[in-house]
Amino acid sequence: MSSGAPSLSAAPHPAVPYRIATTRVVVRAYEVSDAEALESVMLENHERLSEWMPWAWDEPQTLDTRRNLLTYFRKRFDAGEDFTMGMFDGNTGAFLGGTGLHPRDVPDTLEIGYWMAADAVGKGLMQEVAAALTRVALGLGLASRVEIRCDPANLRSRRVPEALGFELERVFAEPADSPLALQLTEVWAVDEACLPGTQVAAYPRPTLADASGSKLPWPT
Repeated sequence: MSSGAPSLSAAPHPAVPYRIATTRVVVRAYEVSDAEALESVMLENHERLSEWMPWAWDEPQTLDTRRNLLTYFRKRFDAGEDFTMGMFDGNTGAFLGGTGLHPRDVPDTLEIGYWMAADAVGKGLMQEVAAALTRVALGLGLASRVEIRCDPANLRSRRVPEALGFELERVFAEPADSPLALQLTEVWAVDEACLPGTQVAAYPRPTLADASGSKLPWPT
């Protein structure tokens, strides 16, 4: 449902590739130089994001605060603690939104979080990215299970796991002392065994690269 909040897990985790390129989108670890693009998109989308994303309640932020946040994200990415990433148009390089693979409190599981700028929605881009991240997590052995969590009222968000063939495992009410007190959250998931029968498998494998730009191979 979201990407940008700190992970609940601080333990080192197998490395996610720095760059993951789908047919239309480049997903990569943030650089401090992305702060200006993030600033522009956040200002344009703050109101709509605040409806669903608790971290958006802290907006607007100063540019220096945003740079510090991106530095924090990158530090955790490089340490293998959490993998918050940006999405960029594969042709123009325009910033599209945030995503990532996040270790949570479920063993051997990574959660996909995401948000997109209003002018990027409705084109199937988030579905394409979520399929790529799922294949990376399961295909590289980073996890045996991938989750997507969303508010059932957020129809655009829930359409992503539903369309990709994730299974709706459970629905629960958020704790009364949480920022989302008593809000319902759906947990959608897919594992290695079920992956071949999902729409995820219909997408081509993304291209992977490390921080230096060197192409990374998929396991044979």
